[in-house]
Amino acid sequence: MARLVTSGFEIYVDTTATQTGPDGTAPSSPTLATRDTTVKRSGAASAKLTSTAGSLNQIDFAIAGAFDRGYWSRIYVRVTTLPTDVTSIVAHGTNVVQMDSSGRIFGFLNAAAQSPSINDGNWHRVEFYTKPSATQANRAWELRVDGATISSGTAQGVDSSNYAAISVAIGGSAVLNFDDLAVNDDQGASQNTWPGAGNVLLLLPTADSAVGTGWTLGTGTAISANSGSTAVKNTPPISVADLTAGSDTKQIRNATSNANVNYDATMTTYTAAGVASGATVNVVVPVVATAAPLVTSAKAGTVGVVSNPAIANVALGAGGTAGAFWAGAAAGTYPAGWKWSSGTITYAPTVTLGTAPVMRVTQVTASTRIAMVCFMGIYVDYTPAAVTAKSLVASGNRGGRGGTLPQRILR
Repeated sequence: MARLVTSGFEIYVDTTATQTGPDGTAPSSPTLATRDTTVKRSGAASAKLTSTAGSLNQIDFAIAGAFDRGYWSRIYVRVTTLPTDVTSIVAHGTNVVQMDSSGRIFGFLNAAAQSPSINDGNWHRVEFYTKPSATQANRAWELRVDGATISSGTAQGVDSSNYAAISVAIGGSAVLNFDDLAVNDDQGASQNTWPGAGNVLLLLPTADSAVGTGWTLGTGTAISANSGSTAVKNTPPISVADLTAGSDTKQIRNATSNANVNYDATMTTYTAAGVASGATVNVVVPVVATAAPLVTSAKAGTVGVVSNPAIANVALGAGGTAGAFWAGAAAGTYPAGWKWSSGTITYAPTVTLGTAPVMRVTQVTASTRIAMVCFMGIYVDYTPAAVTAKSLVASGNRGGRGGTLPQRILR
């Protein structure tokens, strides 16, 4: 492991309380998060959480937690409306980060140590470390805001259970936006500590790179003039999951008996998506939403990236273990019948920013059972090149009369 979650809320589905995927799960509650395309830090969207009196607006990110393992989360937060009372904003199990009605951030284990108010219309980076353990003496925690430690401690009375999820959540009649989430644990050789400053963008299909035998539009007509890439780039995905006779233009399908047939999509270049020269690409994660009609069972499939970077195909399903296009849920419209799958998380890849990656989905089974693809994308976590005072002066941006750097640059 190491990187557990990478989310820019670019494909968040806000029409149901049961959606699951790369951008989390919204539990049933009086208020659901929404995908906000107006207020965002990077990419095309953020998650807007709005709470009402007595309600909690929450997004959960499932993890398979383990004792005596460190967990670090990073989330960027922007205040629109302050809470009327103290509210949680990040939760690792029962250990939470909180905000008061003035916009100050603190850990609930040490409410006396608080950050300055973040109620200034800017995005602020909140990072939280915890270590759960069955042995209290082994536990530890630390809270950072904009890179500065606010408080920390050890042997806390909480964190006595394994985590099933890490969450962002608000209450107290607040309105907050969240963006550019990352969750790491202490395993592996990369991304095994603080995520640090970073942006999360989504690369989307722009053209059909290669169309294997049997791949058609959801309508059953041939893929031509890049119509396949157009069908699988919708954010959020909106296709139907129980398609037995092609009728939907927002997906592609394959019902041939040919084994190991690929559909390859040319993706947005990193540069076009917003990764500027000098940036460091930290993590690349291909994601795909797939399905098959329940009445015809499933056929096996895989997901990967052909180039820039090359990521070997792995079986569809959690951790590359399930292998089938069908999620096993009852047929219906998205998201009930669609399964999200991730390709192999790739760390610090060598990529050419101006060159388009090529992503691949393969239907493996030699049968006439139907395989469908609703969405293809590649999440990219990167750190922008550092901006120095010298370069700002050279460009004519002195940050005000005194020449100080704008706070949003320093962060």
